[in-house]
Amino acid sequence: MSTKAKKNVALIDERGELAGTASGEFQNDIGMCDVYDSYNKSEAMLHAIRSMAPEIVICDEIGSKDDIYAVEKSVNCGVRIISSTHCANEFELKQKANMVSLMNTGAFQTLVFLSNRTHAGEIVKISQVGDNFAV
Repeated sequence: MSTKAKKNVALIDERGELAGTASGEFQNDIGMCDVYDSYNKSEAMLHAIRSMAPEIVICDEIGSKDDIYAVEKSVNCGVRIISSTHCANEFELKQKANMVSLMNTGAFQTLVFLSNRTHAGEIVKISQVGDNFAV
């Protein structure tokens, strides 16, 4: 996103899983973006929108109440969000109250469901948030 689409991206990498940080160096090709490594996710999102002016924030495993607040603030600042959460399908997603709240922020338009560990990363289904949630 940062190199090909020329977007200002903030990568929130709370546990060092996305950039693959080892000994302070990124092991994965993450392009040219601001990386918040080992920061609390919601605090890092708020810091990024205040000081780095990202067009896109990318993070992993959102779902807490603090995350919802940070996503709402980001969306209100015109920032796009790319994120993940753990669930198998729309039904399971709807069972998580915080995820329903996140979907209702308007931050997400598309849901992409990936297969389980057997075929990790394989796209199983793509659907639209509006088809699944009252937004």
